[in-house]
Amino acid sequence: MAPRRAAPEGSMPPPSRASSPPIDQLDEAPFFDNIDELQQHGINMQDILKLKSAAINTVTGVGMTTRRQLLKIKGMSEAKVEKIKEAAQKITVATRWSFYPPFR
Repeated sequence: MAPRRAAPEGSMPPPSRASSPPIDQLDEAPFFDNIDELQQHGINMQDILKLKSAAINTVTGVGMTTRRQLLKIKGMSEAKVEKIKEAAQKITVATRWSFYPPFR
């Protein structure tokens, strides 16, 4: 096997992948929406606390939870679940996460 040649001083190998953009150029949009934002869309704080007690802490978490699972939470009616799902969809679309399928 031939011996490896040492790279000349001061030269750097080419990067193996593109570098990340500087932090100041990153999009400022949050990665998740706090479930407390549902209150601004007409959802009662008591209902938000019920969601939190069921370990649903983000708006995306509401979207990922089925209606059947939401109905199993004590105190949640079909009307409340429908209203919560609609509010979550509005927030999700408003924050440019529209690549998620609609919450149904």
